[in-house]
Amino acid sequence: MGYAENILYPTRRDYNLAIVWQSELRALGSPLPATDLVIAAQAVNNSMVLVARDKHFKTLKETVAGNLQLEMLG
Repeated sequence: MGYAENILYPTRRDYNLAIVWQSELRALGSPLPATDLVIAAQAVNNSMVLVARDKHFKTLKETVAGNLQLEMLG
């Protein structure tokens, strides 16, 4: 597996999307870690596929982030 050539820093748009998702998740009684939400928001806002093992991302996609392109490992 290779390493990314560039570092992707979160933007205000990423944080705003993460906040919207967290609000929706809290209403469902299922908040997730803020860092996971920001990472997923970066993937959505940059049209990237998120490759992960963390089941929080699967939960996120299945509840409030249907547009998250996700590839789960393991």
